[in-house]
Amino acid sequence: MEIKKERRNRLNDELTRISYENNQQEIGTVREIIVREIQDNAIIGYSDNMKNVVVKLPVEMTKESFTRAMQGVAVGTYQRVKIVGAESFKIFGELCSV
Repeated sequence: MEIKKERRNRLNDELTRISYENNQQEIGTVREIIVREIQDNAIIGYSDNMKNVVVKLPVEMTKESFTRAMQGVAVGTYQRVKIVGAESFKIFGELCSV
């Protein structure tokens, strides 16, 4: 059982490392995401290459700028996003201007 746990942990560590390196290569690219959830300050979706993308909206946005930014954004719609950050199993983006 100890050997089994140790091997599983090594595999998980390797998966995490490889995923992090791959996601770092996404930074600076523009991807199309399908929106799956809209929260108060974030849009969450999947990119065209099936990566989990979080678009955090600035807290200091005025109501008018928030309304403009969210125009046309709804669950199930496609949005262009510039990737600005990455973790092992999540990437972060900003909505692209039309």
